Amino acid sequence: MIKSKKKITVAIADDHGLLRTALARLVNSFDEYTVIYEASNGKELKTKVQQNVIPDIAMLDVNMPEMDGFETAHWLNKNYPQIKILALSMLSDEKTIIKMFRVGAKGYLLKNTSPEELKEALGTLIDKNFYLSDYVSEKLVSGLNVDAGAEEKEIILNEKE
Repeated sequence: MIKSKKKITVAIADDHGLLRTALARLVNSFDEYTVIYEASNGKELKTKVQQNVIPDIAMLDVNMPEMDGFETAHWLNKNYPQIKILALSMLSDEKTIIKMFRVGAKGYLLKNTSPEELKEALGTLIDKNFYLSDYVSEKLVSGLNVDAGAEEKEIILNEKE
């Protein structure tokens, strides 16, 4: 008798319907994953999480109306810390990436990523609890170096100060 392996459940929140549907189909095409529900914004995802099965992974767009990815990630991390959050965005600046990690994301992918990297990210999130692509790692290190450099600047005070 073959033992069936439990599928990893995924919820997707993205305000672009065409992208959300295509993303759900792609994730469902990966043998070990199943999309249990989709939402057009964080508020809708919040309601679905409270009323349905809790997903293993929540894929969140950063920019959404009503409740954006930052607010949604923060709420999920506070109320359902077992959900692994994978941020998806067109935004590639270190400020956005760092902010998403600070509010609870465990991974960050750009929307122009390949299906293979998405599958790798999902698997790594489950196995290691985080996913950092080379690009995101570079941005995080760059952002940290900028912060460190700011702290090291010499402060010059005038006589009155």
